[in-house]
Amino acid sequence: VDDPDQGLAAADSSGSYEVSGIAVDVVGKTADAARYAGWRIAQRKGWAMLAQRMGQSATALSDGALDGMVSGIVVEDEQIGPNRYVARLGVLFSRAKAGAILGIAPEAARSAPMLTIPIEISGGVATGFEQKTAWQDAWRRYRTGNS
Repeated sequence: VDDPDQGLAAADSSGSYEVSGIAVDVVGKTADAARYAGWRIAQRKGWAMLAQRMGQSATALSDGALDGMVSGIVVEDEQIGPNRYVARLGVLFSRAKAGAILGIAPEAARSAPMLTIPIEISGGVATGFEQKTAWQDAWRRYRTGNS
């Protein structure tokens, strides 16, 4: 949960493939049913978009296979009604599982992990802190596992 005054939500650093900007507009018997159907559609559209981005033809996969490959759904914008779900979503696909199906090697050379902690020294006391800034928001959206 983002605290408006300080700190940031943890970023995904798993190295997942991310597809964003997937538009869905679904009607269901209930709001939950419509949302669930919208997420299913986003997974299918996301898989096709990922395959295209990787220069592959999208292999039709079952919803169960997609469930096993999807590591997260990112809600960019959503509107939920009593029986309708309109949203712009992102889908995170497991690099290992999606890469295996697309024929992409899961291993990649990466730099050594690095930890950066901002320190403020005031009155002779060093304190680690984070203030919410535009730079931090951009860093949070950046998938560090892909660097």
